[in-house]
Amino acid sequence: MDRKPGSTGDGRKAGRPRNPGTDRIILAAARKLLAEGGLEALRFEVLADMAGVSRPTIYRRWASKPDLVNEIAYGGDDPFPARPIGDLRQAIRFVFEQLRDHYAQPDVSAAAIGAIVMGQKEGAAHPPALAVEAERTAREALRAMIEDGKARGLVRGDADADALFDIAVGAILYRGLFSADSRPRHDDVEPLVDIVMAGLQP
Repeated sequence: MDRKPGSTGDGRKAGRPRNPGTDRIILAAARKLLAEGGLEALRFEVLADMAGVSRPTIYRRWASKPDLVNEIAYGGDDPFPARPIGDLRQAIRFVFEQLRDHYAQPDVSAAAIGAIVMGQKEGAAHPPALAVEAERTAREALRAMIEDGKARGLVRGDADADALFDIAVGAILYRGLFSADSRPRHDDVEPLVDIVMAGLQP
């Protein structure tokens, strides 16, 4: 596995300040490799050649392949979900669409599956920090929506936002990443929103 010692504990190397432009070039090349060839195609020697940098330049930024894969799966410049505006149904649909669209990207889906596989191989007891932060952000957004709905009398008082998150997000990720059912669906979010809204009604 691609790995170098001396990381700071979060997958990044200590040392001189990083050039954001170089980061973007490396990430763009890594995304292309993942999108076109999956996890097996993401090799640091190939990535270095494609990005026009040295392998040490990559290692100064990501100490291992799992660190790089996790940044693509859970980090990036477009964190989600953003706080939507509108009624409860629109808000929930908005978050579900963001999740679906995020994991529908070939590079992100390959990175997400790769993060799971590599985490299992390494016997990771806990998910990486970026994954934890992404989930925390998503859960907090959904909790805020549900609490707002309760305050307005639109959601029953015993509705559990975290259980809703597990059910709904699990369904979206399973459909997007693992399901063998490849039949095209006109709208794979609306039926889920229907089920969620029916379960939330007072």
